[in-house]
Amino acid sequence: LGLNEKQIAAGVAAFKPVSGHSSIVETDRFTIMDDCYNANPVSTKAGLDVLAEAEERKVAILGDMFELGSDERKLHYEVGEYAADKGIDCIVCAGELARDEAVDRLKNIVKENDAILVKASHGMKFEKIVEVLKQM
Repeated sequence: LGLNEKQIAAGVAAFKPVSGHSSIVETDRFTIMDDCYNANPVSTKAGLDVLAEAEERKVAILGDMFELGSDERKLHYEVGEYAADKGIDCIVCAGELARDEAVDRLKNIVKENDAILVKASHGMKFEKIVEVLKQM
């Protein structure tokens, strides 16, 4: 494209992902990985891989992954096992398959300086969870 290394580096440094697509949100209390636009087993495991690299306490707030077909229960279970194997400190599951009222309980779950992954299919409306975390 005719760009030099300095121009390429400046472009990469200026990149800001669209909200809900692996956006990193720094608040006074938390680091939030806002990845709540879409979810499937592969992308959720990838998000957990990134979270596992954090030095802080690791919290995964996971919601339903839609359109998985007849294996949906098995695939959700496998993602839960994967999270446990990655050393995630706290896993919060919310949705039809978890039946949990996560938003109401967040203030009792998350702690100062946590690294938090928020991941679910878009229909779960987990952007509300991200907004609650931002206000805490």
